[in-house]
Amino acid sequence: LPVVVSEKFDAVELNTEEPPMVFKAQLFALTGVQPERQKVMMKGGTLKDDEWGNIKLKNGMTLLMMGSADALPEEPVVRPMFVEDMTEEQLASAMELPCGLTNLGNTCYMNATVQCLRSVPELKDALRRYSLVMSFISSSEILFSVLDLYVSSMKCTESEDEDPTKGTESQLQLSCFINTEVKYLATGLRLRLQEDITKFSPSLKRNALYIKSSKISRLPAYLTVQMVRFFYKEKESVNAKVLKDVKFPLMLDVYELCTAELQEKMVSVRSKFKVVEDKKLEMQQQPKENLKVGAPKETKYEPFCFSEDLGSSNSGYYDLQAVLTHQGRSSSSGHYVAWVKRKEDEWVKFDDDKVSVVTPEDILKLSGGGDWHIAYVLLYGPRRLEILE
Repeated sequence: LPVVVSEKFDAVELNTEEPPMVFKAQLFALTGVQPERQKVMMKGGTLKDDEWGNIKLKNGMTLLMMGSADALPEEPVVRPMFVEDMTEEQLASAMELPCGLTNLGNTCYMNATVQCLRSVPELKDALRRYSLVMSFISSSEILFSVLDLYVSSMKCTESEDEDPTKGTESQLQLSCFINTEVKYLATGLRLRLQEDITKFSPSLKRNALYIKSSKISRLPAYLTVQMVRFFYKEKESVNAKVLKDVKFPLMLDVYELCTAELQEKMVSVRSKFKVVEDKKLEMQQQPKENLKVGAPKETKYEPFCFSEDLGSSNSGYYDLQAVLTHQGRSSSSGHYVAWVKRKEDEWVKFDDDKVSVVTPEDILKLSGGGDWHIAYVLLYGPRRLEILE
């Protein structure tokens, strides 16, 4: 049976110039009974919501209100926790962030390097399939395989009679040398492939100045770029750091650094990228009613390497997927941090065991110019060519 509670409220003010609903709101504040559950009765009739009708009210008149109040909300068993109140561990768990690595005293560089390598899906798949260390090494050699310069010319600038020498060489990374001219990564890479070298000249029988010109004849699937920021000051006998701001892109194209033969091999794949981009743009411009609505399909991609060269790049297009930064003024001190891409518009900062989410805009601020974290190693992965049905 319902519980009947009788309570009297004296000196309740009532203004007949306002609709009855205002009066019912006053009763709700006093009794906790919602206006729609109230039945207000008096001599002459029952009170409506929108008009007073023929009811005549007098000072000191008694009104009867019947209705059931809502149950008071119960206190939650588990109190809600706001982001501002969470510890770093709780925040990482709530946002499903990957694990950080504890600094054992001087292992920040190793920690950051491991987190950058972790961003390579092929390496993670290899580790899941195999437990042997050699399997991991084999996969690493394929994905981070050599970057070949088979076309390298050395010309002496002080002797016209001396024939230029040609040769080949292999490297594990590209280096971006930084001087007063370099404001962008592309400029530093071009300077690296055409540099001045002092060496012994057979024709002059002494050291002479040479111009070394190189072109890339083979690109790896994953391209590592080192920003050459540390140098030795002979006068002070210390290792110093170049703090100059050098902008780097989120998407890198190294086509112009390659030989004509390699450029010709990449043309067909690069043209496919253009076709896919045009189709995507065309689909975006279509009215929504013309688009087919259905279950999202799994995205499929074309191979990113030449069929005869596993672990190569067949387009020269790369997407930035990890950055290793250094904070400090000397190579023998400071702190290293990894910044890894998780989604198109979301990156993760690995500061040893402290893990947090950052934006692409935060990544572009790592270009240098002060004592903030500065990009030291850039890891570019292959840009995936989506298959559109």
